[in-house]
Amino acid sequence: MDIIDISKFRFKRTKQLFELANLAGHHADLLAEKYAHDADQAPLTALNMSFNYFVHAAEIFDFYHHRWFVPGTPFILSSEMVERESLVLRSMIIETLSAFEYGAKQAVKSAGSPFTFNGRVYLGNIMAKSHEIGITSAAQDAFWDFIREWRNAGVHNNGVGERWKTLTLSSGAQLSIYENAMATWRTSEAITLTRDCIEHFASWCDGFLSRRQRP
Repeated sequence: MDIIDISKFRFKRTKQLFELANLAGHHADLLAEKYAHDADQAPLTALNMSFNYFVHAAEIFDFYHHRWFVPGTPFILSSEMVERESLVLRSMIIETLSAFEYGAKQAVKSAGSPFTFNGRVYLGNIMAKSHEIGITSAAQDAFWDFIREWRNAGVHNNGVGERWKTLTLSSGAQLSIYENAMATWRTSEAITLTRDCIEHFASWCDGFLSRRQRP
């Protein structure tokens, strides 16, 4: 996948989102080469799908920032800026996780998969089973458990948590979900969470492809 030249973009957040796109594409290309696996086939296709979501979010941020900081444009409160950025980021992460779920579901149902399921297959039980069969570590299992809870709150409950959970990001920052309270975050934390999702999913793809029996 072509790497996006971020040097031409002015705003920090826009650059960070394009960096996420480059990271997803980089992992897809590396794993495709490592396992002689088509990057357009599951599970790697999910990383390519997320690439498009990150580019879309970066373009929206770039548009907002050019509108907000150009002399003569109507004044907008910083709180409104944060709210709009947060909505874009939340949608981006939910779309990304949906892509990861799709890619993982297609992969575990494919020929040579080390997985067997009785009943419905979804991201949560794929990751739980992955820990059981040794594809993911305990720390990765805890990460996906938090992500499952956060995503359920965002998709099904307007961002309001149903139980308390906490996650330490790779940056050292902590994110928490509280029972009967809407989850909040800083923009930097949302970007770090997304980066961690990419890294963990790429690691899962690596583990899955290493265990898959070739037809």
